[in-house]
Amino acid sequence: MLDELARELDVVIVVAAGNVPAPSVPAEEATSPAFQQAILEQLLSPDHGLTDPASALNVLTVGAVARGDLSRIETEDPERRYLAGAPCHCPAPYTRTGNHAEFDGAGSAIKPELVAFGGNYCLAEGGQRWNKMDANLGEPSLRHDYQGDRLLSAGSGTSLAAPFVTHVCARIEERLRKDGIRERPTANLIRALAVHSAQVHSDAESWIGENKTPGEAFERRLRLLGYGMPDIRRALFSSDQHIVLVAEDELPDGAFHLYELELPSEFLSLSSRRRIRVTLAYDPPVKGTRKEYLRRKLFFRLLSGMQADQIIQASKDGRDLKQPNTSPASQTVKNSTVRSVFVEGVRGSKFGQGSEPDAPALWHVLVRSEPRLETNGFGGQRYALVASLEHTDAQVKLLQKVRMRVETRIRTTWEG
Repeated sequence: MLDELARELDVVIVVAAGNVPAPSVPAEEATSPAFQQAILEQLLSPDHGLTDPASALNVLTVGAVARGDLSRIETEDPERRYLAGAPCHCPAPYTRTGNHAEFDGAGSAIKPELVAFGGNYCLAEGGQRWNKMDANLGEPSLRHDYQGDRLLSAGSGTSLAAPFVTHVCARIEERLRKDGIRERPTANLIRALAVHSAQVHSDAESWIGENKTPGEAFERRLRLLGYGMPDIRRALFSSDQHIVLVAEDELPDGAFHLYELELPSEFLSLSSRRRIRVTLAYDPPVKGTRKEYLRRKLFFRLLSGMQADQIIQASKDGRDLKQPNTSPASQTVKNSTVRSVFVEGVRGSKFGQGSEPDAPALWHVLVRSEPRLETNGFGGQRYALVASLEHTDAQVKLLQKVRMRVETRIRTTWEG
């Protein structure tokens, strides 16, 4: 029902991932690192899998991370009873997570897509049960049952994380209206920009990936944190080192669109880390009587080293095209209605080179619509596409260069 409403009304629906009512308390581990490591393994178990309605595919699902890990009664006493369940910026011990083999809702979709601060748990006196209401670990909130002189309280849960994502989406809509980019911003564009802005905190990366291969660590991060926590400034603004481009359109079944993504020579220069990121959001019709219930899927490919006519011919022939290795891989995100992948590296040569020294390198983004079930009566498939170029070297000034090229091409189109 949420999937149908999100599509029919063109609204962003934000859903809390849900809480495990009574997460287990590890019995043996007496030190904080060992205790929290045991909590991490619990989070990856089927007991913490998503439940309805968090599995809806056309909504944004939000998990919870801890803002702090020092309880109100924290002392230097190493006894277990004061241990916090999660380190700062890491998944809270109660939050539900996705991508479990036993989970038959969204299957292998990235869920939750986003996380936000939702509070932490610590052990209560005696160390046998959780204290869920520690004032230092919970998120501040208005008391719903306001009594006496206490206007605020503190609590923990994914329901306290979801409003932050709602706030980010509202700010994105306001900005798009204010700048005149869209009179009525679509839900797809808002979802795409919110996810595109998200980042995983380095503390969480270290904790989740400790003693794991890079591939294992990345897979765990996706299950626990999705794409990370949205960043309002990255969602609303471009800067000299981080530029964001957006597009929206509609595709008939079986058709495709091809976008050019020019990488300025400045992006290719200097040996610093740089990244291309592309995010696609769409709202397919669903058929609720089936386990895999998307009536159609959109696929996109981020392509380099090919001419447009080569890509167009291959697409007309129904041939897939090899793309650079992305994180996550295309196969990993193929069942999600918001997909975000990136290519990053230190050497500019990884991203190609222009035909001349100061010429841009040319990449392409291919978007294709493929029906899975009967789609008569549903019209074309709406989607939003967001792409960004990011460079860590402060000497690189991308914004003005890209703006000039975009304005020149638009002006040429008008005159032509």
